[in-house]
Amino acid sequence: MNKVVVFGTAHLENPWIPGKLSPDKSFQEAVFSRELAKDLAVTMQSYGFISLVDYPGLAPDGINIKAFPNNWEDQQRAELNFRVKKVNELVKQYGKDNVIYVSLHNNASGNGQWMKARGWEIYTSPGKTKSDILATCMWNAAKNYLGDLTTMRSDWSDGDPDKEAKFFVLTKTKCPAVLVENLFMDNQEDLKVLTGDVGYMLIERTIVEGILNYWLKI
Repeated sequence: MNKVVVFGTAHLENPWIPGKLSPDKSFQEAVFSRELAKDLAVTMQSYGFISLVDYPGLAPDGINIKAFPNNWEDQQRAELNFRVKKVNELVKQYGKDNVIYVSLHNNASGNGQWMKARGWEIYTSPGKTKSDILATCMWNAAKNYLGDLTTMRSDWSDGDPDKEAKFFVLTKTKCPAVLVENLFMDNQEDLKVLTGDVGYMLIERTIVEGILNYWLKI
């Protein structure tokens, strides 16, 4: 059976509000996540996987954005439902054990100012599922490739390094799913890693190796 990897991108709406870009406005999460997702999809295809991006464009795709002219929360909800529906259609086609979802994001701890918080972290839905295996494989790869460049953020309270949250794309998708926070765009040291060619390559390698190790482990 074919294996499917779906990469999720950061929210489209209101990309220029604090928390969605670096304080100097040189880095935009929505743009970075789409570039990374597209590159990762090509790489995974070269390994023989079916791989695609859930929401690749910076313009609305499949969502009536004009229906929410003054309410970005409703627009965000419609966008999230669109993403989950796309993933679950693939689950129905290929089976839940043959699809994984990796949502790609950048972190921020402030409201438009440079901050001290930095690091790489990964989220799963609450409880023990195959998502935890995927997250651990990816965290280990991140520690190997990024551990000397930034802080490895984790929560070992349940025996594994991932953090848990009831994010919509993690709880509503019917397959193993993780949400990756690739460093803090409002930390100057992390931003240098994000915008450097070497840093970008290491982030991409982290995600790819984590996915490959997951399929080897299960």
